[in-house]
Amino acid sequence: MGLFDEDPDPNAVDPTLPTATSAAKSPAPGQSPEIRRNASDIEIPAITWGTAEKPPGALAAHIKRLDYSVAHSGDSGRLTSEALAFMSLMPAQRDLVLRPNVSWMRVILERTLNSRIENIESALLQVVGLRAEHPCVPCQRGYGPWSLCVVLEGKPDFTACATCHFRGNDSRCTHYQPPPDRTESPRQGHTASHRTTEINISRNRTRREIEVLRQATGGNTAADETRQRIAVVAEGLKLQCQQLSHIRAHIELLQQHNRELQSLCRNVQRLQREEAVAAAAAIFTDARGRHSRGHRRR
Repeated sequence: MGLFDEDPDPNAVDPTLPTATSAAKSPAPGQSPEIRRNASDIEIPAITWGTAEKPPGALAAHIKRLDYSVAHSGDSGRLTSEALAFMSLMPAQRDLVLRPNVSWMRVILERTLNSRIENIESALLQVVGLRAEHPCVPCQRGYGPWSLCVVLEGKPDFTACATCHFRGNDSRCTHYQPPPDRTESPRQGHTASHRTTEINISRNRTRREIEVLRQATGGNTAADETRQRIAVVAEGLKLQCQQLSHIRAHIELLQQHNRELQSLCRNVQRLQREEAVAAAAAIFTDARGRHSRGHRRR
């Protein structure tokens, strides 16, 4: 299965959701058409399509209220994820804007968001998060429902952008990093081990970026810009491998010094034993000589 096989079409809707039979042609970017209100979507604000960032509006406020059953745990009313609890305290930065080719109507959007926790997390992040300085490759290629590449700051276990987090496709995002390993206990050589772990994470991220670029170009050998970027990340991977080799050589040198130190300690202990034996022999010889001289005098 290819990297984007799970959701190759931004218009794709989960098979369990109703189809947008009432959806006509998507509006032009920036338009916010007033859709005829039905009993099923009477309280849902109008949707905006486009590519530009919009100030927070009615739809952003609607998302911020988190009036979705998937967002709450039973009758307790508690939010079902740490990410939702974290983002619910953040102010809205922009309105929720769909890509121009995503033809969801209000009721489809609502049911899609309420179908799984990742979807409502994705929508809320799109509203409150930080716009990425460098959009990830999937966002540049037009994947996902949202118009912007938006990330979350201050939560290291949530690194994918909002668009890639939709339907749980975090690993395809070039901003994504695996959660940090918190199980390692302090020990000798921890610094070298930590640096090795960081390099391995960076290597994995570089490989994912290469794979994303290859999938996104569809094997098109004429994509000069993509080939150049692959060459850059490949050079970075080569440098990281060299750094890892230096670390391993340093560790081997430390191990060699440790063996030499242990050998010196054994030699010192042997010399101390020999000196003790020699001292005992000298004391015995001296005592025997005094005894012999005293016997001859008598």
